[in-house]
Amino acid sequence: MAAFWLANLAYRPTVWTVLGTVSVLCSGFGCFFLLTGKWKTSLGWLTLIGLGLWLLNSGKHIFWKDFLKFEDLTIFADPANFETLLHYPLESALAGFLVCVLLFLCKKTFGVDSSCARKGRRLFVSLFSIALGVAGACVAFQNGQQQWMVNIVKGSNVVANLLMSSRIHYVSPAANLASKEHFPTVITTNGDRKEKSDIVLILQESTFNPRRLKGVDPRTLPKLEMVDSPWSTESGALRVHTYGGGTWRSEFSALTGLSSDDFGVLAGTVFYSAVFHLQDSLWSRLKKAGYRIIVVTPFAEGSYNSGKAYRALGADKIIHVTDLGWKGSRRKNIWNIPTGKILEMVRTVLDEKYDRPVAIYALTMKEHGPYPEKENHRLEADESNVGSAALGRVAQYVDRLEQASEDVVKFDRWVQERKRPTVLVRFGDHQPSLGWSGGYRTTQARPEYITDYTLVDNQVKGRERSFPLTDIVFLPSLILQHAGVPLGPFYETTAMMRDLCQGRYQDCPDSRLLKAYQNEIYVNQAIAKWPVLVDSNSWSQLCVIPDVPQYR
Repeated sequence: MAAFWLANLAYRPTVWTVLGTVSVLCSGFGCFFLLTGKWKTSLGWLTLIGLGLWLLNSGKHIFWKDFLKFEDLTIFADPANFETLLHYPLESALAGFLVCVLLFLCKKTFGVDSSCARKGRRLFVSLFSIALGVAGACVAFQNGQQQWMVNIVKGSNVVANLLMSSRIHYVSPAANLASKEHFPTVITTNGDRKEKSDIVLILQESTFNPRRLKGVDPRTLPKLEMVDSPWSTESGALRVHTYGGGTWRSEFSALTGLSSDDFGVLAGTVFYSAVFHLQDSLWSRLKKAGYRIIVVTPFAEGSYNSGKAYRALGADKIIHVTDLGWKGSRRKNIWNIPTGKILEMVRTVLDEKYDRPVAIYALTMKEHGPYPEKENHRLEADESNVGSAALGRVAQYVDRLEQASEDVVKFDRWVQERKRPTVLVRFGDHQPSLGWSGGYRTTQARPEYITDYTLVDNQVKGRERSFPLTDIVFLPSLILQHAGVPLGPFYETTAMMRDLCQGRYQDCPDSRLLKAYQNEIYVNQAIAKWPVLVDSNSWSQLCVIPDVPQYR
């Protein structure tokens, strides 16, 4: 325990992070001492909590390249998300060890029989520790939060991060530049077609072009036709806003046209928070045009709050793969279902008779990690600094892509030849976490945040131009334009931004343009409107809290 708390105290200390960490330790000890009356047992509980926080913080940093914050606890507290941990042996073993420690401490905690005098001392020490800790935490929070926010991304003091992020509210970005000079009220669109296209949007789990990996001899990689499908209307590199995990962040962008990064410390919890405060989304726009919205998923509805999020965004029906004949429980994530089977189910749902156009959103799963090292494989390294273990993991990953590629291209062809007008968009939600150190074959910035997308529109003959890099936030407006659905003010603005910045959002070289765009959508249009600024459940309501600027 001492090592954990000392490590937190010593990491880039300021007077306020030190005070905050000590205060949390003090109040935590008081709570457990009040419960147990035993100082050793109380320290044991703190040790357990410290190890648990370290596990969560390490896991988030490994998979999502970010550190644990208060809002993340909503994800980790969701029992439906625990199943994912079971697929990672080391993390599962550590979690099991912590459970054993928990049971042991529970045995030591209960059944305490003390005299009245001891109970009196116990009550005094406990309440004094709690009061002192809360007071110190409030002082640290008030005086140190703004300084902490400057270094939030770089900080790994778990305790300070949780304390300082316990009360962060979303504030819309603003700009001093008048946005109207960049965003006129009307732009040219495809208009409102009499026969609107059916829409299929497919999230391809952990999928990107492995030929971007520097260090792998490209001659030994298989040709993955799905990356550059012969049936595509357009395709290209896609900028996403998460790496190695955080699927819901890409879902959020693809279904709304907003970047999760714009929501500051709430970025990792948009499916638990932001979706309930949006004024528009892809699905709500489609429903206004008469569409029926159907989700086909191998995920349980409880996983990362996806069921509630989908319904908040406008989904009419959520179909679990077990509803379509796959063996398993609807309350479980189905990990091993092949991508080809998912696509077959999408065809089945799409071929049903509807009295209106239909939009189907589907997710694949087979490409998800972990990726155990494959010993006998055909891949070769073209650089000596690439280890055999990493190359073996890449080989395992490439095998999964190769298994899916043929089925994906067949589905592209089926869409292209379908009699009903149909628009298909499939995209990779993020790159897999492969532990790769060989770098990338690209000149684009932040290559680890690049996947691929493909659009098939059977009403368009030939290929259309695509930008060298397209941000995922522009997919909804692209879909609406191809489907012939009126865009509305928000997606008109989004489409204009896509053209003005050549498909880029975070990468837009014109910072004034980016600020103007954010001012237009968040301030003028109030696309994300939050009725309350303070989380009523936050402990920090006990403190007198200054105004907190938005974290960017």
